[in-house]
Amino acid sequence: MAYNEFTLEAIEETFELKEETNFLFQNITPINPTSWLLETLQKAKLMPAKSKKARSELLITPVLLTLAEQNSNKITIFSGENLEGDSEKGLNGECDYILSKSLRSFSLKAPVFALVEAKQNIIENSMGQCVAQMLGAQFFNQKKKTSIPVIYGCVSNGEIWQFLRLENKNLTTDTDKYYLNNLPELLGVLQVVVDDLG
Repeated sequence: MAYNEFTLEAIEETFELKEETNFLFQNITPINPTSWLLETLQKAKLMPAKSKKARSELLITPVLLTLAEQNSNKITIFSGENLEGDSEKGLNGECDYILSKSLRSFSLKAPVFALVEAKQNIIENSMGQCVAQMLGAQFFNQKKKTSIPVIYGCVSNGEIWQFLRLENKNLTTDTDKYYLNNLPELLGVLQVVVDDLG
């Protein structure tokens, strides 16, 4: 198997995860989007974002670039990077986006956040893949003897963002979803994820 072959039910059963739904982000400080981000997303509206690739390039990437710019001394964002967690257990393959705690590194180190683009534009269709990548990041960090207790994940179709949190075998799906049309709140949530890295 590979990351994209897991359903949510299969990944929870295979790795004996304890799953719950709860509020992940209690105190969000909204962050005003940059003029570049607003202009870029406004221009994106002029193009048909029908495919997964188009939604990634036009909607998701600009948000992540803004996050990276605001945290240039803390994180590196990788796109299309291969993450070898544990190939024998099916935790391997290419990731849409991986956020790493390493600073401006060319090679992947200390993955802490996996973002998966939604299949068929439906968030629920990619939840299993996202959790598998979060587990892959957990295994990767263990192999590298990097102590990172919490891994975050997100499934997004560009417009809707669904966050998850993995600590040991405890998986929490956020009760709330966040939306591109409320950029200050979405950017605030992403900043909480970065700040939680320590």
